[in-house]
Amino acid sequence: MKIVRYTSTLILVFYLLTLSIGVSFGDDEGASGISLFEYLSGERKSFEQITGAPANLLVVTETTCYSCIKELRAMELLKAKYRDSVSISAAFIDRQGLAKVQKYLEFYQFDLDNLLIDPDSTISRKFNVTYIPTLLIFDQNGNETYRKEGFVVGEESLYSQKIDEMIYSKSARRTRRPEPSQESAPKKTTGCASTPG
Repeated sequence: MKIVRYTSTLILVFYLLTLSIGVSFGDDEGASGISLFEYLSGERKSFEQITGAPANLLVVTETTCYSCIKELRAMELLKAKYRDSVSISAAFIDRQGLAKVQKYLEFYQFDLDNLLIDPDSTISRKFNVTYIPTLLIFDQNGNETYRKEGFVVGEESLYSQKIDEMIYSKSARRTRRPEPSQESAPKKTTGCASTPG
């Protein structure tokens, strides 16, 4: 009888936990309600404010991840190439506090549109990110269109292809030539062992 009561209690707790997660981060709600501190402006920004361009890239990252630095440098190249046609953001999910992330950003001086600080891992929970770095690409309506985990040297041409598909018409895509890869065989650098909260 004790086992049955214990099992029933566990099932009830699990059900309530699942229900609360579904209410907080359910798909019916979209990404509305997400608001994060943006380092460059010093203001809070909603998800809708960072996904208003024709193509929107978001890298979920941490300050302790070496591969993430390479990923963010690759994002800077894309920002220089596409300018206003694309919005590129990084969400730092560090739990070590704002001061640690600020010091990191002062040192690296990333040239991106938004540098978001997310110590509660709101983004990683909402979009089920389990690996660092993770690149998410969203359309103008905030719908996820592409996801990639880890960093691979030379994949900038793949990112460009995905961006081109979003911002150019079908006829323009047919006439554009794909960019040659910078290396003959991409070298993979694994992501960090960190697991988002």
